Amino acid sequence: MGADRFDSLARRLAALRSRRAVVAAAAAAALGIVGLAGPEGEQGAAIACRTGGELCRGDADCCAGTCRPKDGLGRRVCAHMAGEMACGYRCCAAGVPCLGGRCAAPTQTPTNTPTNTPTDTPTDTPTNTPTNTTTNTPPNTPTNTPTNTPTTTACTPACGSGQTCCDGTCANISDDTENCGACGHVCPHPATTCFDGGCCQTIIGDSDSCSETVPCCSPNGALCQDGVCCRPTGGNCHGQDSFCCSGVCKADGTCQ
Repeated sequence: MGADRFDSLARRLAALRSRRAVVAAAAAAALGIVGLAGPEGEQGAAIACRTGGELCRGDADCCAGTCRPKDGLGRRVCAHMAGEMACGYRCCAAGVPCLGGRCAAPTQTPTNTPTNTPTDTPTDTPTNTPTNTTTNTPPNTPTNTPTNTPTTTACTPACGSGQTCCDGTCANISDDTENCGACGHVCPHPATTCFDGGCCQTIIGDSDSCSETVPCCSPNGALCQDGVCCRPTGGNCHGQDSFCCSGVCKADGTCQ
């Protein structure tokens, strides 16, 4: 750039500053008339100061109070204020992005984006699966197997007089210890015989040979005394004192 062109540019910039100063002074005067201006010169200084990156001649021209030294082209620009960011020959306020050497207006991201996603999704899935599966098997299935199956076997040939057919065998229930008084009735211990259809004890003199349920056999003329079959006075004792209820067998062979 030639010296003449540079001087011309400087004069235009100075004239521009002069025009700005005139407009600022006029505005300050108008505000002073209506009482809106502050102390003298305060409002004019606020309007006339230049922001960071604008051309300046001295520190008083800049809002930051600093007019930076001349650059390679001989220009001086105002310094950035605290919190501002350099953007080409300008300064962007805090939070304002620099795009292509220009300060872009901050993008206002909408914060009221609806986030109330419906949460009332039905969760009551029917769980009442029928459980009353038919299981009522008829309970009246016949289970009572007849128990009255005959267990007696007929006697062949038929039993004679005084005998009874007991399961295919003829027996005299009056003296049979296996069928005493009835088929299948076995005389219990200590009975030793079946007499006249009843179980009884025939042994004389042995301890624990008789009881209330097992008496001594009457043909022997014996009595049950303290669980022992013994013979009363006059009964045959065959020289055995133990045969006698008195405990004495006399010389004549009878109980005392």
